[in-house]
Amino acid sequence: AGDTGEMISFADIKEWKTKDDIVVFTTVSKEKFVLGNIGNLFNDFLRDFVKMRNEFLLKALFMTDGPFVAEYEGDFEIFSRYEKSLSRGHAKIHLYENSIVIVPDVRDAFSISLNFLKRVDIDEEFYEIHLTLDQGFVIHFKKLGSIFEEFTEKLQVLQQQMYQHTVDSFKDILLEFDSSTLVKFAYEMKRGKAINAKKLKKIDEKLLDTVKDLVLHDDLSKKHFEYFSKEADPEEIYFGISPEPPKHQPKGQEN
Repeated sequence: AGDTGEMISFADIKEWKTKDDIVVFTTVSKEKFVLGNIGNLFNDFLRDFVKMRNEFLLKALFMTDGPFVAEYEGDFEIFSRYEKSLSRGHAKIHLYENSIVIVPDVRDAFSISLNFLKRVDIDEEFYEIHLTLDQGFVIHFKKLGSIFEEFTEKLQVLQQQMYQHTVDSFKDILLEFDSSTLVKFAYEMKRGKAINAKKLKKIDEKLLDTVKDLVLHDDLSKKHFEYFSKEADPEEIYFGISPEPPKHQPKGQEN
């Protein structure tokens, strides 16, 4: 009697797991909690717990990027760059203009930016979609059934729109380069990703100097670049240009 319990925010939960019909989680302050003795209602509790936590994560971690496009359901499996299976399960798959959000039934939600998609492989025989990320991870979407064709088509359209948007944005500032060069450049840069000098020269010999002129637009930036050039391999210095306007500007510089 008199025990008022304890309130724990989803924001305070660092990690969690299930074992033998109990939920164990630790907080950012390194406290450990065990929830058990739920009986036959454990599975219902787990689904509700994960659903509410994922709703929190989607908002708190800004996983969605761009307007919502579509939602699908299917199985997923994540592999490391060494082909080791890291996670699998059933999930809802949300497509946004610039990202894919996977919301598993009994795991934390996670987001994939289209910027970090290195390759998309379509397996029409087994109705699977394989996503290879820049970091080396591979995500398989399986058992898509009747939604396979629609899912594939929408994903390909989103990729094409992203590259076309980037190409169109760069046309105004890279006037001397043809469409083929801009497409290669857009693939590497995407929405603000950096690319090293070596790759810029590989795309086009003149591209590095042009990008340098755009990035090093004042005496201070040129001074900083000169300093770092002495400390690092010049070909491994990265440049980034974003066609998107800045989300936050210093006071006094708003349009």
